[in-house]
Amino acid sequence: MIVLKTRNVHSALPIALHMLWRDGVPRDSRNGPLRQMAEPVSTVYLEPRERVLFHEWRDGNPFFHFYESLWMLAGRRDIAPLTRYAKQLFEYSDDGLTQNAAYGHRWRQAHPCQTPDGIRSSDQLWLIATALRKNPLSRQEVLQIWDPWLDLGTRTKDHACNLTATFQVGVSGNLDMVVLCRSNDAVWGCYGANAVHFSVLLEYMSLRVGVPVGTYTQVSVNLHAYDKTAEALYQYGTRDEDSVANPYEIEPVYPYPLASYTPDMMDQWDEECRRFVTADGRAPEMMKSTDDRFWWEVAYPIVRAHDAYKDLPDDVRYTQALAALSECEASDWRLACEQWIRRRHKNHMETR
Repeated sequence: MIVLKTRNVHSALPIALHMLWRDGVPRDSRNGPLRQMAEPVSTVYLEPRERVLFHEWRDGNPFFHFYESLWMLAGRRDIAPLTRYAKQLFEYSDDGLTQNAAYGHRWRQAHPCQTPDGIRSSDQLWLIATALRKNPLSRQEVLQIWDPWLDLGTRTKDHACNLTATFQVGVSGNLDMVVLCRSNDAVWGCYGANAVHFSVLLEYMSLRVGVPVGTYTQVSVNLHAYDKTAEALYQYGTRDEDSVANPYEIEPVYPYPLASYTPDMMDQWDEECRRFVTADGRAPEMMKSTDDRFWWEVAYPIVRAHDAYKDLPDDVRYTQALAALSECEASDWRLACEQWIRRRHKNHMETR
């Protein structure tokens, strides 16, 4: 197994691309030619809360990554909220309405579980956090994602790629998470969406357990990149400056806490999350019963900026989106979203 230990996803992506370009084995697949690592790759994030990508050449959609993480924690499986941010998700829905392998739904609603104490719940996250608060030394807290009834030998456009996750309070006293993935696209999955939504999950669980965030390890049994998306990016994985030019190190950008609530108040945060993630993906009406600043200072400005970008006419959509982002107190998300909007504004001006 190859172990890639790195500070954060921004540092990891160019290293992984260079590794695939240098050592990846060319193979065919049902989705076209790709390069695949010959053995599993384990990526260890030492600072998983530094989850935002800033590489211009990657041009990742920070609005989608941010919103999908909340959609998962809300336990949803309807794709309408997400397709507002990424239309291509329709291609992975069997019925045009839902996602078969919706991680958040499987985490929180799919199947009832029962603890040795007789507590029965469909919310695996609640059960795991409750168990770790009771016994921080437990090594039995496993989050199940792969479902044989939905995934094994079934006909679906969306089999779960990530299979399971373990949560343990490590020797440092921090909450560590290990995720096992059967098949990981390096560009779109491992060093894209996965790095965001699983690090958000880890931070959420640390808040529920009441211990600091530890390391996040992503074990990719089959790490690959498709030629059609990665060939243009391999050149950036060979440039040393791209590996070290990390805004978390060279610019004053910082992660913003996912919540300010105590563990006993996280049920309230869950309710607020369910209200925030709307059926159409737009910002909801102002939530008057929340005290957590995350919603006011981070989530609302980001989603309102995306609403402006999507809904307003071209002559004002970019300036109004940037104006909404100016109210975002999460400096890392704000910077990435501003850069994404400005790139599109520049392209719009050049192609008029």
